[in-house]
Amino acid sequence: MTRRERGVLELALEGLPATQIARRLRLSPHTVNDHFKAIYRKTGVTCREELISGLCR
Repeated sequence: MTRRERGVLELALEGLPATQIARRLRLSPHTVNDHFKAIYRKTGVTCREELISGLCR
């Protein structure tokens, strides 16, 4: 996972929505969603809830 993807993931774990993650990282919401798609591909999950659930086990 890239450094930026880890940053997006950390903020997602704090419960921030994509729009707030985008503001915090000074990215567009579209770019944040692209990072989420890459994270999903790399971790084998299909949605944010599944990703967070898997990490919190």
